[in-house]
Amino acid sequence: MNPHLCPDLEVLFTELEAGEGPALDHAAECAACAAVLEEHRLMEQDLYRLADPLPRPPWSPASWRACPPNPCPGAARSGPGWPSC
Repeated sequence: MNPHLCPDLEVLFTELEAGEGPALDHAAECAACAAVLEEHRLMEQDLYRLADPLPRPPWSPASWRACPPNPCPGAARSGPGWPSC
């Protein structure tokens, strides 16, 4: 297909988000536009993998027992995540 007949990428991606439209119909028939959409899909997939990881689980009592005592006497170890003494 003649590249001059392909839709503008902004239109193509807008219709991709909407889920319908003539540009998407065109991409179903055009190898070049289908390749652009596939590249976009793969890039989006990679970006989702870069999302913030889940927070670490809270420390268990056994984890706290494995820690050495406070190396800085007088330093406060209090607040969320610290055991109460």
